Amino acid sequence: MDSMTKEEYTIYAKDVLSDISNRIDELQQRSGGVDTKVKSEFKDKLISLIQQRDELRKQLEDFENIPESRWDETKNEFMKGIDFLKNGFQKIFSRLSQ
Repeated sequence: MDSMTKEEYTIYAKDVLSDISNRIDELQQRSGGVDTKVKSEFKDKLISLIQQRDELRKQLEDFENIPESRWDETKNEFMKGIDFLKNGFQKIFSRLSQ
């Protein structure tokens, strides 16, 4: 990923966010089968993931305007957000599997 151009990375980031949106949709569909006790916790975590995804979408929209001098920093911040979402999904899917 370090060798990707800004354009290549933007395409990659769009694909990742599309995958995240699909996972959110899947979680929302699976939430119907969650017992009441877990549903509140699940809903809070899902809202957090949606908010983080939306923040990453905003960052992605700003990629074009990021100067080269800040590109590596911006890319690293974006990847931290992606990692946060991946960890959140793992926790939720793990909880749903119990």
